[in-house]
Amino acid sequence: MADLQPRALSPLPLDALPTQPLVSLLMPSYNYAAYVEEALQSALDQSYVNLEVVVVDDGSTDDSLVRIRRMADADPRIQVIAQANAGVAKALNTAYAAAKGQVVALLDADDTFAPDKVQRVVEVMQAEAAGFVLHAMTVIDHAGTPLYTLPRSGQFETGWLAEAVVRRGGRWRSMPASALAFRREVADLLFPLPAEHLPGMAAA
Repeated sequence: MADLQPRALSPLPLDALPTQPLVSLLMPSYNYAAYVEEALQSALDQSYVNLEVVVVDDGSTDDSLVRIRRMADADPRIQVIAQANAGVAKALNTAYAAAKGQVVALLDADDTFAPDKVQRVVEVMQAEAAGFVLHAMTVIDHAGTPLYTLPRSGQFETGWLAEAVVRRGGRWRSMPASALAFRREVADLLFPLPAEHLPGMAAA
């Protein structure tokens, strides 16, 4: 018979991060020729330099793969993987399987990072012994004009949240993918993503 007794929740024990951990940026891309170069450039322009960018082209039918490969030829920090179209979740799984970083962050191919984003994420993880970091995002239009900030109201919770989230039935302030970063120890518990159970991510 299954053990149905409630179990205490506790944080995952994490060793201290080194001073300059390798950070892997995972980028799934499908027909984002109009944006992917700017997204990649924002990764390469980070003030934090010990990073790699793993781009998975998910069967694009435009010339985005050509653009990605051209940038990869100019910067060895970019790793390019091309696969048949399988959806965002499977593209992320492919990227994660190839990533080597102790910290993993997601970057959508139509988003950009602020120049100090990775540095600040690493600093928070080091200072707070955090396994997962999320942050606010600025939504911009096609010309780059800021429109509004997410979240529109309220603040992020910090610290150990599992018990509070369970008590309220799983409710938690989430953010789009490009605002998420994980320690490898935490990401290993999430990947591979169950693409068949994530219909919103399963199709490009």
